[in-house]
Amino acid sequence: MMSIKKHTSNINLAIQNIIDSMQSGKEEIFNITESINKENTIIQSDIVKTKKTISIYTKEVEDLKESELISREKLLLVSKDFNHYTHEDIKNAYEEALTLQEKLLAKKSDVTTVLQTLENLEKRIEKNKELTEKADRLLNRIEVLSEYIKVDVSDDEDDIKDATGKWILSQEKEKSRISRDIHDGPAQTLASIVMKSDIIKRLIEKDSPKNTIYRELEQLKHQLRNAIKEIRRIIYDLRPTSLDELGLIPSIQGLIAKAKEDYDINFNLSTRKNDPIKSSTTKIICFRVLQESINNILKHSNAKNVDINISIGSKTIILKVEDDGIGFNIEDIDSSKSFGLSSLKERILLAEGEVKILSKPNNGTRLEIKIPNKEDIYA
Repeated sequence: MMSIKKHTSNINLAIQNIIDSMQSGKEEIFNITESINKENTIIQSDIVKTKKTISIYTKEVEDLKESELISREKLLLVSKDFNHYTHEDIKNAYEEALTLQEKLLAKKSDVTTVLQTLENLEKRIEKNKELTEKADRLLNRIEVLSEYIKVDVSDDEDDIKDATGKWILSQEKEKSRISRDIHDGPAQTLASIVMKSDIIKRLIEKDSPKNTIYRELEQLKHQLRNAIKEIRRIIYDLRPTSLDELGLIPSIQGLIAKAKEDYDINFNLSTRKNDPIKSSTTKIICFRVLQESINNILKHSNAKNVDINISIGSKTIILKVEDDGIGFNIEDIDSSKSFGLSSLKERILLAEGEVKILSKPNNGTRLEIKIPNKEDIYA
């Protein structure tokens, strides 16, 4: 019979082959993303040029409107006063008014065409943005999976748990770093741009701004504010500082407060015991499990009421989440349609916990989770 070491060596070799294939896939996705980003740079340049053209055309339309109005007033004047104006004067005034009308219609048509071009360019940017976001999500999943399976196969169960725990901690450290980088970089930059847009707006107001420019600035400011809000949400999702500073329950209260800003759902959070959580990994897993549960409710349940109960005992942590939403078939949990619940179950199993999921269509959902409250063996 083949020895355990030989089995382990073969399995590790197979795992390495999988990792190599994943790395190759990552490189291909990265190259595609780079191509999309280069295309976006060109499109952005075209958008700038197109907006300048729109500004020029809009000014020309305004000038033609003014000239065409003057020509019509002149035509009306010469048509009424035959004593002072000849038939030739009337003919010339009519031809001038007609020519200006034709130019005005042509220029308006040019504006419509360029506006359509701008819309198409912005749609391409938006589509490319969706593609890059999907690529980023896929790269992140590949990264997580590759890091997870890099753990050497061992015949010692404690070694596997130890490696798994270290992997979880390394992932959380990386998320903390990303959170700090985003906060110190783009969030502050975008806030500065919003302030600058206000300054630009006031400067333009002094020079009687055109409605098109005014509208563009308002839209820009609105988009930037939304971007700032989204970046701050991402920062919190990556790792809330309250988890380390205040603990699990205040962090969940923060999640609920943010959910209430965007959703009309009544959350009821209750606690029984609040002993210290002995393991930082367990604290992270509890937070992620509740975060994932809340996200699933917001995205899929159509619930109006949610009850969350947290009990942190000296030996066991009990988490209960119940909603009055549309529910689902329990059989679908392990299907591809239920990635959120599947990942939630995996997190709980990593903490040596157990989960009970109760749900029926149109009858809400109830999660009951038990996780041991014990020290890290790799702290």
